[in-house]
Amino acid sequence: KILNEAKAIRPNHPRAIWTAHVSVMTDKEVRTFAVMPTEGSDNGTLLTIGSKPFGDGWNLGSYRVDGLEKILETAAVGSGARR
Repeated sequence: KILNEAKAIRPNHPRAIWTAHVSVMTDKEVRTFAVMPTEGSDNGTLLTIGSKPFGDGWNLGSYRVDGLEKILETAAVGSGARR
């Protein structure tokens, strides 16, 4: 739902709090993108798509995905608790 509702933005000098690389697998490929919650509310949480499958290369766009950071933080805490 969060990804479907993401809006393209042009962030203004975002300062990342942390960065996660998320991979999405389809029947045909795996694509990786960066997710970065930023300081302040001007930029929110950003998802950046690169031109190469592993998320690097040319920046093809940034999207605001507020709320995705909470899902990733919960997943990280949950995986750490199982170790």
